[in-house]
Amino acid sequence: MEVSHALTERTVLAGRYRIERHLAVGDVSFIYLARDMKPALPARVLVLKQYPASSTDLLQHGMLVRSFEHEADILATSSRLSIPQFFDYFTEGDWTYIAMQFVDGTDLKSLLEDAKGFLPEEQVAPWAIGICDSLQYIHVHKPHPILHRDVKPEHVILDPAGRTHLVGFAIACRYQPGQKGTALGTSAYAAPEQYEGTAGPKSDIDALGATLYHLLTGQPPSPTLPVSGSEVAARMVNPVVSMSMEAIISKAMRLNPDDRFESAKKMKAALIGLG
Repeated sequence: MEVSHALTERTVLAGRYRIERHLAVGDVSFIYLARDMKPALPARVLVLKQYPASSTDLLQHGMLVRSFEHEADILATSSRLSIPQFFDYFTEGDWTYIAMQFVDGTDLKSLLEDAKGFLPEEQVAPWAIGICDSLQYIHVHKPHPILHRDVKPEHVILDPAGRTHLVGFAIACRYQPGQKGTALGTSAYAAPEQYEGTAGPKSDIDALGATLYHLLTGQPPSPTLPVSGSEVAARMVNPVVSMSMEAIISKAMRLNPDDRFESAKKMKAALIGLG
């Protein structure tokens, strides 16, 4: 975004949320650590996501509104422990905010950057199983299935107990089969059909395959992978990756969605079978 984040430490919003520090910049938001100071509740640390409430660019304004509404709606209706809990949303001045659970931990992108050498497969596989659980949950979510559309290492947080938490729902959307949507995603992780606006649950599976490839090889897959008829050969970069894991990654990232895992649940079963 063109605007720099404007909130400073100890700024109080909505008469109750005190900013502790700036955490990160999202795709269309600024992210802060805050403390809820409402007298009737025990003081709790949470995350505040700050969205511009308006824009002079009508197209950008529509994207910002949709991003906020989708994320607020998804978090408000989620009851899974691996997805941050929704607390509140409000508008103040030129900004709209979502207050959500703070997940204490480290995102997988940071773990990758700090790793000395390749991450071991026996460490990565349980993370992938946890991500499969989160994806399966949103893909069969009631009343509307949800597509994440931006699965990547920085959107998975590993807490101190080793549990994965899926975050980064800014470009998530409700899934309606056959309906064409906006072409959004992150290069190297987004499935090919996502750029045609025809994302489905198997697009998230492709992104998980790309995330696994990155975690095990230390580099994101080339945007040209997978090429029709070829394998995604993680073992060419990291020979220690098992043939079974390489096959799982390759199947998840097939060019034709019909050739990928039928569901995140099926991919989870394959990962469990590694042990």
